[in-house]
Amino acid sequence: MYVDKESDERQKISVVDTGRGIQPEEKARVFNKFHGVAEAGKGTGLGLYIAKAMVELHGGTIECKSEAGRGSTFTIRLPQRTGHETENTAA
Repeated sequence: MYVDKESDERQKISVVDTGRGIQPEEKARVFNKFHGVAEAGKGTGLGLYIAKAMVELHGGTIECKSEAGRGSTFTIRLPQRTGHETENTAA
């Protein structure tokens, strides 16, 4: 995992693996609910779906770059927070 400050406003987190990679036809669906990329019968197909939802909830983006047989890189970009921002969600 690598964490870089892209700018004063954004942080970039890259998670890299050297696994089997994701087939090109699977990449378009990798973040879909219940779409698994693991072996049949393993996993729930919710991990990347939940990761994307959490990243977007925080105002960020997530993308996948992968090459079959060479592994994958997931890049998350999040807004930089100073720790002083608060969001009033009370009605």
